[in-house]
Amino acid sequence: MIDNEHNSEQEKRRDASAKFVVQNTDANTSLDLKDAMETAHRSLADSLQLSFRALQGVMFILVVLYLVSGFRTVEDSQTGVSTFFGAIVDDEGLSPGLQMNWPPPIGGFEIYRAQNREADIGSVFKPRIDARLSQEQRISKASSSDGLIPGRDGSLLTSDGDLAHVEVEAEWEIIDPIQYATAVPDSFGNNIVEILLEQALVHTVAQLTLEELLDKPLEELRSLVRIETQRLLHQLNCGIRISDVSIPSEPEPPLYIQKSYAAFSYCVINVSSSL
Repeated sequence: MIDNEHNSEQEKRRDASAKFVVQNTDANTSLDLKDAMETAHRSLADSLQLSFRALQGVMFILVVLYLVSGFRTVEDSQTGVSTFFGAIVDDEGLSPGLQMNWPPPIGGFEIYRAQNREADIGSVFKPRIDARLSQEQRISKASSSDGLIPGRDGSLLTSDGDLAHVEVEAEWEIIDPIQYATAVPDSFGNNIVEILLEQALVHTVAQLTLEELLDKPLEELRSLVRIETQRLLHQLNCGIRISDVSIPSEPEPPLYIQKSYAAFSYCVINVSSSL
């Protein structure tokens, strides 16, 4: 009886000891888990803070680059205007050097080549010729039946009803970028000058007889064409100035007329020699 009671008491003590060990182990596990969670939260917070700072740095760099894109260097041979939402905001245009404006699409620049721009009307008022023949050969082969074909052969009409051929080139520049930007798309600048150069040449030659045209010094003829072209440009208020006009070769009548002149000169020389 006593032994049974003694064994029962020992079992109760073992059960109590086991419960204490389990409870103590559960408490330690909870503390470790809590510490681990806090450490993970701190690591996550540090990572997020670092990422946010990196994002702030990237955004700052992008903003700086965006603002810097509003700067533009204008070369000495260039001019142009600055714009704000597409509207011109300058009163005098851009001068050479570093210029600043709002970045696109808020602001922008229209930059143009200001000087030494060429307009060449080519052979608009010249006949189609055989490039294999020299000028003397072309004249000798010319006949009265050789007519000028409209659309193929170009010519100018003089005041006395004769025909003439003239070739002209011009150099132009932009002197008022505000007017130019308002009136002329830059890609059409040369086309406009060439059209007005043709028109000026037609007007100039129409005021001269063929003899006056052939006898007039090239320098004077160039001046007349330049003045007339500039007058037409002024009517457009386009900010363009003709800086120079060149005439590569002497004005000439049609080839058959040149042949007639040569024959007439030959007869005059023969008559003079016989006398």
